[in-house]
Amino acid sequence: MFSSLPSNLYPMFYRNFICFALSCCAVLSAVSAQDYWIDHGVSDPRNWGWSQAIVEEMSLIVEPQGAYTQVDLTMSLSTDFGQFDVNDSLEIVLDFGLPKGSIVNDSWLWVGEDIIRAELLDRWTATEIYEEIVARRQDPSLLTRRRSGDDYRYELRIFPLTRQDHVRKFRITYLVPANWSKNMVSTSLPYPFLDSFNSDPFVQIKVKSNDTWGIPTFVEIPELGFVREEGSDNYLALIAPAIYNGSDLHVSFQAPFKDGIYFSTTEGEQEDFYQLAILPAEAFDLGTTPKKTVVLIDFEDGNSSISRQGILNRTRDFLKANLSEQDSFQVFLSQLAIHPISEDWVVGSTENIDAVFNNISLSQLSNYSNLFPLLVTGVEYVNAQTTAANTDILLFSNASRTGNATTTNHRIDDIVGLMEQSMTINIIDYQTRNLSSFYTGGISYRGNAYFHSSLANTTNGIYKSTHFNSNLNIDGLFDSSEAILGQRIDIFDISTGVQNGISYDRIMPFESSGVTLNKPVFQIGKYLGDYPFTISAGGVMDGNSFGKTFQIEANDAETIRIIPQMWASHELEQLENAYSVADIQRALALSLDYRILSTRTAFLALEPGQGGEICEECEDDDNTVAVEEVLDDALVSVQLLPNPFHERVRIQVQFSEKLDIADAQFFITDAQGQQVKTFQKGEWEVANGQYTFLWDGKSMLGKDLPAGVYFFTIITPEGKKTVKLMKLTA
Repeated sequence: MFSSLPSNLYPMFYRNFICFALSCCAVLSAVSAQDYWIDHGVSDPRNWGWSQAIVEEMSLIVEPQGAYTQVDLTMSLSTDFGQFDVNDSLEIVLDFGLPKGSIVNDSWLWVGEDIIRAELLDRWTATEIYEEIVARRQDPSLLTRRRSGDDYRYELRIFPLTRQDHVRKFRITYLVPANWSKNMVSTSLPYPFLDSFNSDPFVQIKVKSNDTWGIPTFVEIPELGFVREEGSDNYLALIAPAIYNGSDLHVSFQAPFKDGIYFSTTEGEQEDFYQLAILPAEAFDLGTTPKKTVVLIDFEDGNSSISRQGILNRTRDFLKANLSEQDSFQVFLSQLAIHPISEDWVVGSTENIDAVFNNISLSQLSNYSNLFPLLVTGVEYVNAQTTAANTDILLFSNASRTGNATTTNHRIDDIVGLMEQSMTINIIDYQTRNLSSFYTGGISYRGNAYFHSSLANTTNGIYKSTHFNSNLNIDGLFDSSEAILGQRIDIFDISTGVQNGISYDRIMPFESSGVTLNKPVFQIGKYLGDYPFTISAGGVMDGNSFGKTFQIEANDAETIRIIPQMWASHELEQLENAYSVADIQRALALSLDYRILSTRTAFLALEPGQGGEICEECEDDDNTVAVEEVLDDALVSVQLLPNPFHERVRIQVQFSEKLDIADAQFFITDAQGQQVKTFQKGEWEVANGQYTFLWDGKSMLGKDLPAGVYFFTIITPEGKKTVKLMKLTA
C-alpha cells in the first residue's frame, strides 16, 4: 500500500512515523542476548544533540497462548527538551533485545487519540519511505535484522517528537516462549527495560486468563495479588518501581494439562493448525525410582539479577516441577550456623514443598556466600543417613571465584575426602553479575565456574550455568536443568492424525537436550479432516518400551489465535540466513503472509494523511495509570489508628467528591518497596463516603511481618498518596 504513494506526500516536518526493525551491533554489556535489555536516546536527525528518553507511562497485557505467551508492551516516551531548539523535530530511537525465540507480530502508533496499526512491508520499501520523511543523507540502518551471537537485536524509531506533542505512545506485540513444568507455566516480563531509564513509573499489568489457565500469580512475589476485573477474565496489578528495579519478574499460570495432554487449535481459511503438549509423567503409567535430594542454597548479594527471595522462589518451583510424591528432600541455607530446615526428609509433593518454603524467612538465608561450610554440612548429612542410595546433593550458588586453580583443587579434594560413600553433587550456578575471568588449562572460566564445574565432574554430577559452555539467561538455566532431577526417557516419538483427513508439516518448536518425565514435549502442525484428533505417543525408558493412543474431541481443544505464527516462525528461522533467490522469496512471503517481523521486513505506521489507516476496532485497553502526581490533602485524607501499632491498625480514608476512585488501588509496601499486602474489593468498608481498612500486620499469605516501617499507598487516575505506618514488636 505505502509503496505506491508519491514522494511528495512525505515532507520532512509534521509527519508521524514509526518504524520497527532489527539491527545488530556489538553487545558490550554483561547481559545475555537472550535477556531483556535496552539502549535508548532522543536526537535531532538533521543536527547535533542527544538526550535520554524518559518513560512517562508503561503497561503490559499478557495472555497465555500455549507454547508461547503473547505480550503487549505499551510505552509513552518523552525527553528533556532543554538542549534542543524550540522548532526541532526529534527522533526517538530504542535498541533492545527480547528473550531468545521471541516472535514480534504487531506494532501500533498513537497519533493524537487515533491508533494506527502498522503495516508489515518489505524492508526496501519501508526504508525508502523513512528516508524521504526524515530526510537523511545516509542509510540509518533502521530496517535490518542481523545476528547478535545466536539471537537478534531490535530497533524502534519514532518521528517526530516535538515540544508541542511532547509524548509519543506506541505498542509492540510479541510472542515469548513460555516456561512449562508439570504444574506451572511462567513467562518473563520486560521490566528490566526500565532499569536503563532515569524514570521509575508504576507499571500496570493486565493478564487475560480463563478457566484453562487459572488465576495468575507472580513467581518472585506470590503475595502480590492480582485484582480480577469485574465482569471479565482479566486480572490487574500495579507494580511499584522498588519491585521491578534490578530484578526479574515472571507471571505464572496453572499448567493446563488434562490427563497429561494439552491441545489447542486455530482454524484457517484453507488449513487448520494445532499445537499439543504431552507431559510423560502424567500421560503414561511409568514407574520411577524414588530419589532423595539434599538441596543447598547459597547466595551472594549483587551477583545475580534475582534477589534472595527470588532464588528461594526459583528453587521451590524447580523442586515442584521435578520431584514427585515418591521422592523426598531436605534443605540447607547458607548462613553462619547451618542446619536443616526440616527435622527429617520431606516427601516431595507440591503441598509439602510449598509448606517448607513458605516457612522460610529471608533472615535464614544470608546475603553473603558461605559456600564451603554449606557443602561440608550437606556431605556430612548424607554420610549420616542409614542408606545413601539414590541420594544426591543439589547446590544452587552464585558465589564469586574462590581462588586459583591450585587452591580450588585442594578444596575439592577436601570435600570429596569427607565422603564416606559415593555421592553426586549437581550444581546450578546462577551468577550473572560480577563475573571475573579466570584462565587455566587452556580454558577460560568466568565467575566460580572452575570450582563448580570441577566439583560436579569429580562427583559425576551435572553442572549448569548461564556463562560456561552455554548462552542462557536465568529462565533458560532453570529450564535446561530438569535433567538433574528428572528421569530421562531414552527414545520418545509422537504421531498424529484426524478422521477422514491428515495431519502434516509437524514441527517441534523448541530445541531440547532430551526428554524427561516431568518436562512437556511440544508439537505444532497442520491438519485437514474431522474430529476426533488422534495422538499416538510412546518411547523407551530404562530398556522398557511404553506407548498410548489418545482421542481428542472438539470440546477438549482450546481455540487460540496465533498457532499459525508459531508454526511459520519456525520455518522462517531456517530461512533467515538463506542466500538463494527461491529461499529469500519464500522467507519474505512467510513473513508478510503470517505477519511476523523478519530480517527482510519492517513494521511501518504513518499518520492518516500519509496513508496510514486508523484501526477502528483497536481499543486503548491498557488503561495506563499515570501516578507521578501526588494527591493533595484536599482530595484525600488518611487517618491511622493507632500509629505506631502492635497487632492491628485501622486505616480511614476520606475522598473528595471530585476524585474518580472507581479504579482506585490500595496496597502496603515494606521499606524496600516490596508489596506485602494488596487490598481487594470486599476487604474494606464504606460508610458516609469514608473507606475503612483493617490491617493485621501480615502478608498476603498470612505470615507475620517483622516490626518496622511500612507504607500505605492509594493509586487513582489523578495521582497517588502514600502515608507511613510503624509496626512495633508485639
